[in-house]
Amino acid sequence: AISEHFLAFSPGNKYNCQTCFKSFANSTNLHRHVLIHSRVKLECNICGKQYVGQELLDKHLEKHDRPKKLYPCEICNKKFKSSSNLMQHKRVHDTVKAFKCELCQKGFSMRANLIRHQGRSRCKPEEEVSLICKVCNKVFEKSFLLKSHLRKHDTDKPYQCDMCGLSFKYKSAIIRHMQWHSGHKPYKCQYCTKTFTHSGLIKPHLRIHTGEKPYQCSICLKLFTHKHNMERHKVNHGRIKRLVCDICNKKFPRESRLKYHMKTHIEEKFFDCGKCDKKFTHKSNVIRHYERKHPGFTYNGKDTDASVAMKVWDKFMSPYPKSYSCKVIYP
Repeated sequence: AISEHFLAFSPGNKYNCQTCFKSFANSTNLHRHVLIHSRVKLECNICGKQYVGQELLDKHLEKHDRPKKLYPCEICNKKFKSSSNLMQHKRVHDTVKAFKCELCQKGFSMRANLIRHQGRSRCKPEEEVSLICKVCNKVFEKSFLLKSHLRKHDTDKPYQCDMCGLSFKYKSAIIRHMQWHSGHKPYKCQYCTKTFTHSGLIKPHLRIHTGEKPYQCSICLKLFTHKHNMERHKVNHGRIKRLVCDICNKKFPRESRLKYHMKTHIEEKFFDCGKCDKKFTHKSNVIRHYERKHPGFTYNGKDTDASVAMKVWDKFMSPYPKSYSCKVIYP
């Protein structure tokens, strides 16, 4: 039986423990609770936790005897207590960031990280307020974006380089420029030996290796790795295509695009693997081949797609100066 001094009834249909003054809705719960004070507590000699009764202590000791199963990450060898924690961690290694901030375009592997970013940064969602540039009438969703845009209309460049005399609008721009003078490139590509002066340059470079193409032409839906390539491509939609391939009659707005196109009409592949007998038409293909078939090695070929395009152009133009030339169409 429980001693009466443990029990007390209080107004509001609550039962109070006279030892710790904890309240309960009914006497059954109070009686069960009072056992904690009336029994001798047994302590675990491994972790120091205390339990009321040998049965509870024995059950707890089984946890210490049971070997802990850990789930290692095969990429970084970090270990996790559960498979779900491991799966969540693996997203850190994903090169494709599925969750993207609409304001700054920064990508995240997990939605929680995107929400945390928006809560702490200037990308935090705000009430819709139209901020209009008084110079060009462009509309912005954020005041800092408008402020940054207004500098484009300002011709003042207060930051001048002492070494070469170049001037810059932004302090961050001259800092990056000075790194170029010093030759210090602390940011290294994890896939090849190329290095960069700041992180803003390595991010778009990595897309060459990952194949990510986040920029899409709104006219023809073609995807691009870099924003400037997409913008240059969109200009072509408005141009008159005056250069025509004499072989397939395909039209091009610029001679450089025609030269690049001529590679499709020859069977020769200019990019040799160097490790095996494989040959490729494009440099990006041989780089991807190295990642898949020759991990640990880096492709060191000096040729670029542009230099190969010039070789192909010379091949067509030299032996066949009249037959394989471009036609120029005038409006």
